[in-house]
Amino acid sequence: MNLKEVLLVRYNMEITRLVAYKVWIASLLASEYIKGLGEFDPNYISLEGLHVSRVNIIASVIDVFKNLEKGYSSISLDDGSGVLKVKAWKEDLKLLDAVSIGELVLVIGKI
Repeated sequence: MNLKEVLLVRYNMEITRLVAYKVWIASLLASEYIKGLGEFDPNYISLEGLHVSRVNIIASVIDVFKNLEKGYSSISLDDGSGVLKVKAWKEDLKLLDAVSIGELVLVIGKI
């Protein structure tokens, strides 16, 4: 049984994925970061009265960094309002393998 099934059977709790809000990078950078209290209370930013814990960003790749020895990669994204770095480690490295400078990408991720 996975965690979702255990919670549903034992506690009658269903886990649902939170909304990934479309936001500008500048809005992310200017917002206050609030750390969640536990495993089921996610970190978020407060943006126009919403608790945003997942984002949906469309931006151009302006830099790519790969350090395969240490199991780390990152890309820098620019949406015209600001620049944000997206990072990946170990098993998630394959997500950034095919990305190159100048490409337009859609990133959905947690705060």
